[in-house]
Amino acid sequence: MLVSKGDLGNMQPLNSRLWGNGFLPGHYQGVRFRSGSEPVLYLEDPAGKSMKDQRRMLDTISQLNQHELQSSCDPAIETRIMQYEMAFRMQTSIPELSDFSDEPEFSFKLYGEDARRPGTYAYNCLMARRLAEQDVRYIQLYHSGWDHHFNLPNHLPKRCRENDQASVALITDLKQRGLLDDTIVVWGGEFGRTSFSKSGRVNESYGRDHHANCFTKIVAGGGFK
Repeated sequence: MLVSKGDLGNMQPLNSRLWGNGFLPGHYQGVRFRSGSEPVLYLEDPAGKSMKDQRRMLDTISQLNQHELQSSCDPAIETRIMQYEMAFRMQTSIPELSDFSDEPEFSFKLYGEDARRPGTYAYNCLMARRLAEQDVRYIQLYHSGWDHHFNLPNHLPKRCRENDQASVALITDLKQRGLLDDTIVVWGGEFGRTSFSKSGRVNESYGRDHHANCFTKIVAGGGFK
C-alpha cells in the first residue's frame, strides 16, 4: 500500500497517467476509483439483464477469445480475457465494498468525520482498509495540495489535519484487524521543503521552496520495526 503526499502543481496533471501499466503486460494496469456514487464506472447491469445473463455471455465470449488466443498466440487476447473476468468480479464486489453503511461509528471516530464523504483523504484511507480486507494486492492513495510556496501558515495546518489522523487511523486499523502483518504501508512525498522562508522574510503569507535532497518516508507493517 503506497500513500503519496503530492505537490498540487505537479501531481494533478500526472494522476491519470500513473495508472498505466508501462512496460508490464496489460493486466497490471491499475483501476482508478472515483469520488461520488460510482467509484468505478459502468458496473451496473444493462436494463433487463441479470447477473446470470451476464455470466453466461462472458462464458461465451471467453470461449471465443480462447479460440482466438490458441490460433494467434497474441498476449493481448489473454489480457482481454483477464480484464473481462476482473470486470465481472468488480461488478459483484465493488457495490458492497463501497457501501460504508456497515461501518461502525467507531471507524468514523478513528478516521475522522471526513471519512463519511467520498473523495476525501480520510474516506480513501478507510476504503484502502476495506480493499486490503478483500486481498487487493496493491493500493495507492494520493493526497495533494502541499504546494505551499505562499500562505503556508494558513494552508499547511489544514493539510496536516487531513493527513495525520487518517494516516495513523489506517495503520492502527490494519494492526487491530491483524492485517498489518502481511501488509506494507509506505507513506511519503515527492520531495521535501526548505526549513526557511522562500522570500527570506517571515510574514503572514510566507511560503517555502522545494528541497529536492530532503524526503520524509514512513514504513509500517510487513515485519518492519
